Amino acid sequence: IGFEMYQKILNEALQELRETEFKTLFDERTSDQFTSYVNECVFESDFEVRLPDTYVNQVAERLSLYQAMDNLKTEAELDAFKRDLIDRFGPIPKAGKELLFSFQLRWLAQSLGMERVVVKSGKLVGSFISNPQSPFYETEQFTILLHRITALGNGYRLVQKEEKLRLVIEPIAHIKDAFEKLQVLKADD
Repeated sequence: IGFEMYQKILNEALQELRETEFKTLFDERTSDQFTSYVNECVFESDFEVRLPDTYVNQVAERLSLYQAMDNLKTEAELDAFKRDLIDRFGPIPKAGKELLFSFQLRWLAQSLGMERVVVKSGKLVGSFISNPQSPFYETEQFTILLHRITALGNGYRLVQKEEKLRLVIEPIAHIKDAFEKLQVLKADD
């Protein structure tokens, strides 16, 4: 395996140990720095989320841009990437904008404790952490999230299937719409 994959596996193992076997070794001050319970959020959609070949016509260049996007980790990096795209190729087409919104959606879902987000058939289905014993489910963040989902009601619902908790939001017209509807659930920092 490559170095990046090794680092990812190691970080996941360390996080799991912090949350389970060595939980008592981390007092409240130290555990604040490990508030992210999801290492990566998988995104799936039936919307067109890509850089069209009419926008970036060289395959190698598109692949290079996709690789660069895969390394984006913050809103600031995404904004810089958008500016660079516009600078080099002109106004971003709809499919490209949807692709960029998918990053924001994925990051937001991850911060809300979701391991997977599927935006298909006019709805968003976000799968929360699959381990029902995760300390995430005991956090104030999760309690606040449940209250917000309940308060919103119409179009927002929780579904539990085979010990997996999912959030369903509908209707969803496009990726930006999914992001905005999920953003409503984000706790004020």
